[in-house]
Amino acid sequence: MVDNTLTERLEKIIEREAERFRDNLRASTSNVRPLGSTRVSEADQLEEFKLMQANPEVFYQFLVDQKATVDSAIRYAHKMSKRGKGVGETPTKGNADGTT
Repeated sequence: MVDNTLTERLEKIIEREAERFRDNLRASTSNVRPLGSTRVSEADQLEEFKLMQANPEVFYQFLVDQKATVDSAIRYAHKMSKRGKGVGETPTKGNADGTT
């Protein structure tokens, strides 16, 4: 009788922890990045985007390297343009330093 009670308690603990693990895994999938990659600050991302705006070949290569679709490329460009406006800067056409 003791074995069944102990076994049942252990099964409940394992089920509860497994569910907690699944919940944490579901919640964390939005923050998943490839192993070995590093996070890049928003400021660095914006600076890189500005440099790519000045050089379409570099921007194209970036999109190829990221295996971007046309839709994801448009979303990325839109998101980065909004970020630029969000920090008081409007992305410019021309060189990264603002010259044309």
